[in-house]
Amino acid sequence: MFRKPLVTLITLSAIQCASASVLVVSSGEDGDTTSDNIQVMGGVSVGDLDTSSGSVLMGPGSRAGVIDTASGSVTLETAAQAKSIDTASGSVRLGAKALVLGTIDVASGAVTLGAGASAGVIDTGSGSVSLAENAVCRDIDTGSGSVSLARGAQSGGIDTGSGSVSVDSGARVLGPIDTGSGSVNATGATLQRGVDTGSGNISIGGGTVLGDLVTTTGRIEIMGGTRVNGNITVRENKCGGWFNVGCDATPETQVVLGPGAVVGNLNLRDNVFLYVHPSAKFGRITGGERRAYEAERN
Repeated sequence: MFRKPLVTLITLSAIQCASASVLVVSSGEDGDTTSDNIQVMGGVSVGDLDTSSGSVLMGPGSRAGVIDTASGSVTLETAAQAKSIDTASGSVRLGAKALVLGTIDVASGAVTLGAGASAGVIDTGSGSVSLAENAVCRDIDTGSGSVSLARGAQSGGIDTGSGSVSVDSGARVLGPIDTGSGSVNATGATLQRGVDTGSGNISIGGGTVLGDLVTTTGRIEIMGGTRVNGNITVRENKCGGWFNVGCDATPETQVVLGPGAVVGNLNLRDNVFLYVHPSAKFGRITGGERRAYEAERN
């Protein structure tokens, strides 16, 4: 394999260890190294890139096949492309209009898509996922990482265990949002398939929810002229024991329908307090305890 000499002044913000040697991969070649950092110059097309502990830097407009690193970070600069990216603990950053055709798979590193960047499925263990304006991905799955979509960004389904989900104005989530204990906050966004949390709070301010909003112990707040085409459900906590023996009592929670909110039916368990603004519109209410909107809601 042809190895060029150490290159100085290489985007040190992307390749963090300036003292490490750098493998500059030539056009049409694969890059395979144990600990060296790998660089692909702008506009160059290469094969697969593999490094155990080194970082990978793809220059503007460059192209690569599969990128695989154990602990190094991966950076695709403006309009760079790769087939897929797999790293155990390194972070992944896509610059503006960069493209990953397949999966970005990260165990503990963060994943950031720049403005107008695109990717397939993004899968992280504990790393956060952030989509800048007009970035697009197929689906997002993370164990404990938070997820954020900026204005105009788009994702398929979002699934996180304990991480929070934030969706900004004009963003779209085409699949369901599912969290265990993470909160969900959407402002002026479109949620195509609704939200389901275990204990995470749900806050929707403006925008449209085409599916249902469901939680077990989380607080639900619908504000700012939001339209929820589906229903709102606060379900019973089922711990799985015989006749729920040994289960903790399900805590009280709240559902708030603010000014101009429009929702479907409300299916609430008994110890749910419902606060409804006079201008809100809703369907049938089952269960819960309705209280004056002006009352203390915290």
